[in-house]
Amino acid sequence: GEIKEYYSEISFIIREYIENRYAINALELPTSEIMRSLKVDDIIKNNVQTILKKADNIKYAKGLSLEKENIESLDASIKFIKDTKLKDEEGNK
Repeated sequence: GEIKEYYSEISFIIREYIENRYAINALELPTSEIMRSLKVDDIIKNNVQTILKKADNIKYAKGLSLEKENIESLDASIKFIKDTKLKDEEGNK
């Protein structure tokens, strides 16, 4: 029963990360505009687009999601952040 909140939180985290990491006003832009502005590898871009579109569908169209899809969205979100975060001073990700 908390699926909308779950996807709202995932969407917020991804959008806030994109805003801070890539200087894109992601919290205020629709998913399509974020995707046009985001300059990353196509595979990464497709994965984050899938996450955000799924979240949009759940949040605004009252879509449904299976437990497996919920876990996959969270895992894909974590992978996106790990794969795109800046390296620290020691060269670690």
